Amino acid sequence: MSRGALPTLYIWGKLITFPNFYPLLCLLRSIMVRNYKRKTIPISEKKIKAAVHAVRINKMPVKTAADKFGVPRGTLVSWLKRTTMEQTEKNALPTLVRGKKKVFTSEAESILMEYVQTCNDMYYGVSAKQLRILA
Repeated sequence: MSRGALPTLYIWGKLITFPNFYPLLCLLRSIMVRNYKRKTIPISEKKIKAAVHAVRINKMPVKTAADKFGVPRGTLVSWLKRTTMEQTEKNALPTLVRGKKKVFTSEAESILMEYVQTCNDMYYGVSAKQLRILA
């Protein structure tokens, strides 16, 4: 079979033939797009509040409330798990805290920081491993 019969593609200054073209094609498909388009529409907070209120206060079934207010059932269930009855009565939803949870309180962190600075002032360095043992 001649070289011209193989499917070829000229990309990044190189001629790529079919036998080694498929892995590159897979690589190109896996790269994230420059401007990502959301495929789902974000649900408004009003709809979620109304659905949670209907389930908690009005004793409406979850499936009925999800269909009525246009909220996915899984989303409604997760919001019901996160909220309490008091929050529902106040018509308030919990704020989502992103990131990692703190290991120390701010007071304990400041005490540990002062200790490390004191050790540093006395020219006694504390390694990261020793600091982890202290903590």
